[in-house]
Amino acid sequence: VVAAKLYQIAVLDYNDEPPRFQFTPYTVAILENATGPIFSVYANDSDLSQPNNLVRYSLFNNGSGNFTVDPSSGAVSVVGQLDFEGQQLYALQVVAVDLPLGSDAVLSASTTLT
Repeated sequence: VVAAKLYQIAVLDYNDEPPRFQFTPYTVAILENATGPIFSVYANDSDLSQPNNLVRYSLFNNGSGNFTVDPSSGAVSVVGQLDFEGQQLYALQVVAVDLPLGSDAVLSASTTLT
C-alpha cells in the first residue's frame, strides 16, 4: 500500500528588479515664469506584483528649494521663483525607489533632470 498526497507550492515575487528610468538624463527647457507641474519622470519596475513594482520618487537635490517631485506620479513642479539672470541651469537628481514586500532590500535608481 502506498499513500500519496499532492501539494501545491506557490512561488511569490521577490523584490529583485530595481526601478529603471525611461530616459537618463532628461532635458527640459522652461520659461523663468513657469509655475506648477512642468514635467514628469517615469521609472518602471519589472517585478510582477505589488508592492514590489510600485515606485516612489524623491529629489536628492531640489535646485535651491525651487522644485519638488510628486512621490507617486513623478511630476516635477516649480515651487520657487526662477530668475534667468541669476541662474540659467538647474541639475536635479531624481531618485526612484521601489517598495519591497517581505524583504529589506530596497532597490533604487536615479537620473538627472537638466
